[in-house]
Amino acid sequence: MGEIDYTLPITVRADGSYVVTKSGLPYHVTLNDPLYSEVANYSANNPGSVLPDAPFTEPAPAGTAVEIAQETGESETAVMSQKAVTDALSAIELTPGEGGQPGKSAYEIAVEQGFTGTKAQWLASLKGADGDDGQPGQNGAAATVTIGTVTTGAAGSNAYVTNSGTTSAAVLNFTIPKGTDGASYTGPSIGTYATLAAAETASAASPTALCFYPEE
Repeated sequence: MGEIDYTLPITVRADGSYVVTKSGLPYHVTLNDPLYSEVANYSANNPGSVLPDAPFTEPAPAGTAVEIAQETGESETAVMSQKAVTDALSAIELTPGEGGQPGKSAYEIAVEQGFTGTKAQWLASLKGADGDDGQPGQNGAAATVTIGTVTTGAAGSNAYVTNSGTTSAAVLNFTIPKGTDGASYTGPSIGTYATLAAAETASAASPTALCFYPEE
């Protein structure tokens, strides 16, 4: 049976692994442990020796390196080293350090590296040379102008033109107001008239606008 002390109770965890006493210490027998088959066979043949809900069903206590090693499957030496480092870090009391000095600006560093001149001159020196001119663009399509509609507006309104097309293909619509109406035509007026005798002519005292002569 190896080093496992089967005189002490065996506890089984919820995942089917076991906790036994090995070399006087608690030992976690995981499902891939070489001792798993041995412990499983013993527990099957001795059901009274197995206790459910072992303490290891809860997270392993951090009190000892042995318990941590049994829970994680790592070596006790490795866990002890890790635990020693963790305990040492926990014991360190961290206090904020004093504020550092403001850092130097890029201009100040440039001066230290040999630049001579003002900050404005230094900023101007950062500008690169102008790039080469780009290639000329292709010629655009020729613009067109088309007469659209011509509408007569109300008398006295303003004439105006609208574009129902685009800026490169204009369609101009004209609105032109009609003129105001003229005065009504009444025709010529007829004054007094008289019937004259044959061969009689109108006199200056009786200027007749219209004369009628009897037929002979």
